[in-house]
Amino acid sequence: MPSGHDPQSAFCYIPQMMMEVTVTRRFLFILAVLLVCICLPAWAEETGEEPVPSVVSEESAASVPENDAQDASPEEDVFEVVEESKEEAPEGQPPQEEPAEDTPESQPPQEEPAEEIPENQPPREEPEAEPAEETPAQTHTADHPTHEVQAGEAAYQSMNDPEKHRVLRRFDLYCDICQMVVRENVRTEETAEAHAFALLSSVPSTCVQEGSQTFVCTLCGDQRTEPLPLAEHTWTDWEETSDPEAPACLRDRTLTRRCAVCGAEETNVLPASGHQWVPVSYTEATCCEDGEAVRRCIVCGEEETIVLPAFGHTYVQSNNPDTLGQYVCAICGEVKEEPGQASQSHMYYNNTVTSFGPTTRELIGGSVWNRVTPVDLSQEGVFTYPLVASNQYTVGTATLVNGEDGQQVNYKLSSSKINVHSESLVVYPNLEALKTGEHAVSFDFNKPIDLKSCFGDDARVIVAITLKADYDADGAGVRRFSADQNWIDQMMEMIK
Repeated sequence: MPSGHDPQSAFCYIPQMMMEVTVTRRFLFILAVLLVCICLPAWAEETGEEPVPSVVSEESAASVPENDAQDASPEEDVFEVVEESKEEAPEGQPPQEEPAEDTPESQPPQEEPAEEIPENQPPREEPEAEPAEETPAQTHTADHPTHEVQAGEAAYQSMNDPEKHRVLRRFDLYCDICQMVVRENVRTEETAEAHAFALLSSVPSTCVQEGSQTFVCTLCGDQRTEPLPLAEHTWTDWEETSDPEAPACLRDRTLTRRCAVCGAEETNVLPASGHQWVPVSYTEATCCEDGEAVRRCIVCGEEETIVLPAFGHTYVQSNNPDTLGQYVCAICGEVKEEPGQASQSHMYYNNTVTSFGPTTRELIGGSVWNRVTPVDLSQEGVFTYPLVASNQYTVGTATLVNGEDGQQVNYKLSSSKINVHSESLVVYPNLEALKTGEHAVSFDFNKPIDLKSCFGDDARVIVAITLKADYDADGAGVRRFSADQNWIDQMMEMIK
């Protein structure tokens, strides 16, 4: 205390000094808070941590009452200011956080424009990432389970064997736990296995030289060559070298062909087919005069006449009042001058009569002996055929007229004593129709018909003439039937 002052005035000076000390401390505290608020964001930006909000602000420091500051000690004053700066939030409401200052971290990052690379400049290589550190393998011990594994690929070696080669395999010992090779080359295995051949090259065969095929084993390289058999000749078409002017039914056909590669020749001779006859006319023989059958070859046009010899008199005892008791010929009526025994009558009732030709039994089988007549519609003319009864006797003739305007079929009996009960004219297009009855067409006798419109101009049809008649085998106009087998064979060939 200065000398010369009043003691009472000294006591008044003490509170003033304390007041100044308190103000000074408050000023220093506020200055420290300001420094923290300024420096803390910069430190957080460098470290990447969010700043801890200050619990003491300038307003809280200024809100301390002066009277309280006078009564408090310097240490107590600091703690009171800090505690009063904390604002207690009402119950049930979360404390309000002060808005953070705008910093570069709170703003969205701006994308920098991509750096343009010149056309002639190669792209910049990015640095390779460093490989991750490998975890050290587990150390192998004797109690670990192991097994053998093949080391590398197998080695294939030739054995000069056309079927097999040698295979060498090397094995290492492998640990199942630490997954590492414990010992190399623990075992070597040698086996013999079949080659894996693949075609390497091929030389084709010809008709004069054998070819070959070469195979190579894709594993050991061994090769094998196999011969190929001679190829067939490359034949040209058959050419006829025989005389083309000679009739085909009389000449042998000589056919020749050649190989286009080696020139070899091959010859084939086809014998002549022979005449193909068709009937032209037929004249019945009598007991005194010969008859004849005329036929023509449809290939060369040659005609042939077959003589039908007379079959002699057939004598029967006459019932005629003029010649009663005498023996007369049943065909011509000639009286037998010398006495003798007359032949007996042989009557056939409701017997089958057909035109001349092969039997259905010969053509399609079965037990029926009815005869049919093949006709070539491409041959025009008048054709006659014998009427055959019971395949034993001739009782008349059948006639077919084939012209441009159509056809007509009729028949004539050799005796007025032959009684016909029924008649039938059926034409079949082929053997199958004859067998099944399909596509058959019926016609009337002695009336114009048109077979070509039904079966075609060039068709070969089968005509079936069937009569049911009563006749006397020993009567007039009836004679024994003698079949010309050669003629029948030609008819069968025409049909087939």
